[in-house]
Amino acid sequence: MCNLNFIKIMKQKLLLFLTLFFWSALTFAQTMKTVTGVVKDKNNEPLPAVNIQVVGSQQGTISDADGKFSISVAENAKLSFSYIGYKTIVMAVGNKAMLQVTLEDEGKNLEEVVVTALGIKREQKTLGYAISSIKSQELVKTGNTVNPLMSLYGKAAGLRIASTTTGPTGGTVINIRNAVSLTEGARTRPLFVVDGIPIFDQNTATSTNDRDGRDRGTGINDINAEDIESIEVLKGAKAAVLYGYMGANGVVLINTKNGALKKGLGVDFSTNYTYDNVAFQPDFQNEYGSGGNLAYSNVDPSLADAKGFRYEMINDQKTPVFFNSSGSFGPKMDGTQVYWYDKTMRPYSAQPNNYQELFNQGHLQTTNISVSNGGAFGSIRFGYSNKNYNSIMVGAGQKNHVLSFSGNFNPSKYLKVGFNSNYYYTDNHNAPFRMQSFATYGIARDLKTDLLRDNITDETGQYSYFAMNKDIANRSTGTISGTFGNDYLWNQTQNTYDELRHHFIQSINATANFTPWLNLSLLGGFDMTRINDVVKQKFTRPLYLDSKQGYYSELNNQHSSIYGQALLNFNRNLNKDFTLTGTVGSVYRYNMDKSLYGLSKNFAIENLFKFNNSTDVATYTGWGDEGDDVTYSVLASANLSFRNYLYLELQGRNDWTSILPPSNNRYFYPGASLSYIASDHLELPQVIKFAKFRASIADVGRPGERYFGNNSYDNGLYGSVPFANASTTLPPAETVDGKLVLNLKPEKKREMELGFETKFFNNNRLGIDFSYYQSNMYNQIMALSVPQSSGTAAVRTNAGSIRNRGVELQLTGTPVLTKKWNWNTTLNLSYNKNKIMELAQGITVHPLWGVNGAFARAVVGGEYGEIYIAPWKRNSEGKFIINSDGVNVFDKDNLKKVGVTLPKTLGGFNSNLKFKGVSFDMDLDWQFGGTLISQSNMFGRGNGTFASSLQYRDEAHGGLPYYVTTSGEYKQLASHSSTVPADSKYNFIFHDGVVLDGVKEDGVTPNDKLICAQAYYEKTYWQGYMDVTEDVVYKSDYISLRRLTLSYDLPSSLTSKMKVQKVNVGVFASNVAYLYKAIPNVTPESTGGTNEFMEVTNLPGVRVVGAQLKFSF
Repeated sequence: MCNLNFIKIMKQKLLLFLTLFFWSALTFAQTMKTVTGVVKDKNNEPLPAVNIQVVGSQQGTISDADGKFSISVAENAKLSFSYIGYKTIVMAVGNKAMLQVTLEDEGKNLEEVVVTALGIKREQKTLGYAISSIKSQELVKTGNTVNPLMSLYGKAAGLRIASTTTGPTGGTVINIRNAVSLTEGARTRPLFVVDGIPIFDQNTATSTNDRDGRDRGTGINDINAEDIESIEVLKGAKAAVLYGYMGANGVVLINTKNGALKKGLGVDFSTNYTYDNVAFQPDFQNEYGSGGNLAYSNVDPSLADAKGFRYEMINDQKTPVFFNSSGSFGPKMDGTQVYWYDKTMRPYSAQPNNYQELFNQGHLQTTNISVSNGGAFGSIRFGYSNKNYNSIMVGAGQKNHVLSFSGNFNPSKYLKVGFNSNYYYTDNHNAPFRMQSFATYGIARDLKTDLLRDNITDETGQYSYFAMNKDIANRSTGTISGTFGNDYLWNQTQNTYDELRHHFIQSINATANFTPWLNLSLLGGFDMTRINDVVKQKFTRPLYLDSKQGYYSELNNQHSSIYGQALLNFNRNLNKDFTLTGTVGSVYRYNMDKSLYGLSKNFAIENLFKFNNSTDVATYTGWGDEGDDVTYSVLASANLSFRNYLYLELQGRNDWTSILPPSNNRYFYPGASLSYIASDHLELPQVIKFAKFRASIADVGRPGERYFGNNSYDNGLYGSVPFANASTTLPPAETVDGKLVLNLKPEKKREMELGFETKFFNNNRLGIDFSYYQSNMYNQIMALSVPQSSGTAAVRTNAGSIRNRGVELQLTGTPVLTKKWNWNTTLNLSYNKNKIMELAQGITVHPLWGVNGAFARAVVGGEYGEIYIAPWKRNSEGKFIINSDGVNVFDKDNLKKVGVTLPKTLGGFNSNLKFKGVSFDMDLDWQFGGTLISQSNMFGRGNGTFASSLQYRDEAHGGLPYYVTTSGEYKQLASHSSTVPADSKYNFIFHDGVVLDGVKEDGVTPNDKLICAQAYYEKTYWQGYMDVTEDVVYKSDYISLRRLTLSYDLPSSLTSKMKVQKVNVGVFASNVAYLYKAIPNVTPESTGGTNEFMEVTNLPGVRVVGAQLKFSF
């Protein structure tokens, strides 16, 4: 009975429940409805992955690849449509079932979100410091370059970019706000951060050593420009303060591309091909060839003629012969048939193109493909890039393979996870090194390069042509057989100098949203580079002729950097006026380097490259090295905004590093900034669309190089006896309780920055961004030389203070803006000047580095890197002192300042003109105020190859007539048509006499010493000690037309028929021309390394032209 009643009651309740359920469903169906629609841009192109949110709820969706969407909402709902780069709009649903939504481009709206320190995203308008942002399209306008830094010329105010003689595969000079140091090994390059992970970077340089003097670049060279989404340049101390000591010289943040929902398959493909051509070559003279003045060389008069030719008895006949004296002071190249060094009669004639013919036409072929997609689950992107580069330098080339993967996943609305993986494989073959002999001995103007290229090997193809033909080598002299035949062509085509580099940059990040205003972000990853350098030098002739041949070495280097950070982020509205945004967290970084080297030479078996193939145990050697350091950090940042127009930010970071001694290994970096958006607060004239003022101050610093503050020792074997040597440079220390305690402190930099940003007219058609900064770098880490009697060479210490001031200006404008035409321009300008405020106690001059033949110094009261030379000696009346050799004398007791190493003014101009689908870009950049020591210009005079060496060479060029007596005395004649005197050694007179204007060494008697032109040039400009003369010091000033690009987007009416989404074709040129340069014969970017201020290579500049194709499907 109870059971029946229970069943009855349950049936009644079930009936009531079903009635209520169907009534509720009916009611819900009447109040909710499905709304569909499509989202497009102003060009009627669909926009995929637009975020569509029901205002006031968590409900939302995204548009598909065709811009379409569908969502169920109440009739009174409002939908928000947001998409990166477009203005967010809100639409009421009302009684509409279908919505047509058009989003407008944000254009130059300063509400753009940028990535700041530690990957924290901020609205740019809220920042109280300067930051420059370069987007992906700016980086690949001239194709996917070998080195991504080459795309940054002139793109950011205060950022200096300069290539070196090694070309795109070598190092690149990069400097922000002229960062300097008083220690050669100290880092003045900015920190590079890829997807939140700091990567390994260092200065690179070339040397004349073909084995280890090749510049193959560093980690930043590996980054694939096609994978970059944006680059942010953090220039000031406040911008970089959260990176601690790593950001002391500024930070370059590189953010790679992520996937997104795309129309079609989500595949992007691009390819480009470029030609590299020799450009900007020296101004050679093409009148005089190999050889020398007959009298100066003391040639037998019976074997000489009035034209300047030498003779030998060849097959019992007196024959003019080729003579190479490492200079071009020979006869005029008139086509006379002479007996050449290869025992063939050839015309003695000018070879005006032989400099170019020593090099190849280079080329670069690049292919990139990526696949990406996304949706509510997140996004993924996979990319592959292949580069094949052949340098203009014979035998030099590089191959690259890049694999990249990025993924962002949304397991729930509370958790987001991301992963970035990049692998870079670089195979660098026979990279350029410092061919100093090209400059020292010059390119003889009669040098026949076809003879050299056709005779690299002997007839067997196994050995060196010149090594196997000693008589020919001796007749050609060392310049042809040594410099060009063996050191260059044999070396680059037969020997192996390879570097294989594996570079991994991996990161994983996660963000946990606890509440709408509180989240925890975690980032971890590593940067690891493994480098294998292999040198294989072949036998130049058979083993039985020379047993001391063969060279094989391997150097394995590994750098690993492990990085992690944990940040607790909050963003809370305190009330209707105030909002507090901030971060607290910690950072960990561990760096480790390992090296392992093996060497074997003097082979027992020809060209068997094994370590045990040595005939001498002393030449079968090896060594290993290892080092590491670690840094722990805590940090905090708080940003308080008032009514969204006033932003105050306070930040601080404390580092603990193993680089410094325990007593000083802890240091704190504070920073503060203020941003005031006047246009959001005040009623300004209609013409002003945006106005912002900013101010910041911060401290940053650096602990110096690893082990700089430690006692260091080196061990080895003397025979079979082990030994250890202490370093000749001692670290700073103090006595505490009778014990010596190391006390090196970190360098510090305090920087203040003021600036403003304004936008004028509709669509922000005119923009101004101005900054003024002043920094003081104190506690500089430096090594001071001490007398050798002290038992050491130098003492490391904290001393010195350098003040750095500068201004930066960026102007953006849109002179033309119509439905069909769009012309955008950007102008960047910066000016910087520094001053040495103090050095160590009692020290007023500190020697620097980076130049030969001159002196770079830091002088109290002067600028950093002042260059001094020994000028020509003068008497009290300013007349030159001429020595007994008839040439000027260096005054080494009174050094003369001739310039500074760093340029003061930098700038760049970009113009982008669009008409429908056609786009034309032009980039200019420039620098002024620096000095470049150019020994190529000096040696080009000294060896007689440059046109500047023609003065005095003959009557037409101002030479004096003279004859040489039988006793060897040079006597001037009245005219060039004078008869040959009876006491003349030769039966002809000479026309290349020189009497320099000046006085003899007594300082009074006018100089009357007559010498030949060759003696003048060699003794003045071709000295073994390479001292730079005052008339070959030049400014490094230039204005460069850096890039030209013409591209075309095929119309959608055509691409739709091709079943692709987008097609772009283009042609481009880079390093087009120098519109102005102060230095002749070489480019202002001819330094041999990234931390040098001189050049002596005579390698040419390169102009690049190419074409590219891009399409998406």
